[in-house]
Amino acid sequence: MKYFHYIVIIDVAKKPYVYHYSSDDYSEVSAAREIFINSLHGLRKMFGMHMLTTDAASFESVQLMDPYFKGMTVIDDLDEFREKYLLYLDEIGWLEKKA
Repeated sequence: MKYFHYIVIIDVAKKPYVYHYSSDDYSEVSAAREIFINSLHGLRKMFGMHMLTTDAASFESVQLMDPYFKGMTVIDDLDEFREKYLLYLDEIGWLEKKA
C-alpha cells in the first residue's frame, strides 16, 4: 500500500523538529495540511515542507527512504508543534512581541 506523508521541518536551538501526518488517502493528507496551516493563523509562515510517499505510514519509513530525515524529533500533536514553532519564530526574530 502507498502512504502519503506531509512533513514540516523547523530548527529550534539547532535541533530539527518535524510535524508529520500520513495516510493512504491523499485527500486526508491535503485536509491535514490545511488544518496545519490554519493552526498557525496570525503567524508568519517560514518552514521546510515535504510531501512524499512510502510503503508504510510511519515516519520511520520516511527515514529509511531518505537519510536526510534521520535524527529529527517527530511531533504529531499540532498544539505541541505550534509551541515549538513559536520558539522557532522567536529564535529567528520573526515573532512579533505584543506590548
